[in-house]
Formats: sequence, C-alpha cells, structure tokens
Amino acid sequence: MTYIDSTELNSFVSQARLIIGPIHQRQLLLNKSYSLRIFKQIDAQGCEQLILQSLKLQNSLGLLRDLHNRRKNDQKSYSEHKYFHGARA
Repeated sequence: MTYIDSTELNSFVSQARLIIGPIHQRQLLLNKSYSLRIFKQIDAQGCEQLILQSLKLQNSLGLLRDLHNRRKNDQKSYSEHKYFHGARA
C-alpha cells in the first residue's frame, strides 16, 4: 500500500456520504471487501468527479493493481486453452 493523502481521503468520504450514506474510513482502508463494495456503489451512481477520486483512492490502496493482475491471469488461462482441441476445421 502506498501513501494515502488524508485530505484526498476526507474529500472523497465527505462527497460520497452525500450520495451513498455513511462510510467508515478505517474499514475503507483496511477491509478489502468493504472498500470494493463502496467503490462499486460509487461507480453505479455515475458522478464523474467522485468516480475519478474513487479511482485515485483505489490506486493508492492497490486495488487496481489486484484487478489488473486478475485480468492478466484470466487472459493467460484463456490463451493456454484456446487451441486445446486442435486446429480449426
């Protein structure tokens, strides 16, 4: 996890509270499933400014890196099994 700017975090939480309700900062930073649920709710609302703040915060928390690695592994898995049954007819 990289350094997280407290003003950035406070700004995100205060704006997000207006849209989705109360957010626990400690849980947002420490509980991955909680933070993913909050970010998913923010994304569903469609507020562009808040989504950008959300993406910055997710990057700081390392969640985007996890998503990238998961997608990379899925692509490897697909390419390994792509020609499993031989050449196309």
